[in-house]
Amino acid sequence: MTLHYSIIFDKFPVPHHSEISYPISAYQNYDKYTDSMIAFVKAALTKSIKKWGFTAEDMTSVEFYFFKGSEEVVFFQWEK
Repeated sequence: MTLHYSIIFDKFPVPHHSEISYPISAYQNYDKYTDSMIAFVKAALTKSIKKWGFTAEDMTSVEFYFFKGSEEVVFFQWEK
């Protein structure tokens, strides 16, 4: 299952995006895996922020999601 994350940084108008492969296919019943999925993406996000040359303080918003067919399912959102 592919999980996506999109981040907007302060003073940088273009959102950054990445994706990570989650080891469980939870498309139908993702609610019971939400906490695990969030933790999984947060770990990847931390590495990506450093790679992109930003810090956590630079983030203004973030969104975690996956695609169920053609539907985008957002399972976490945060905004400063």
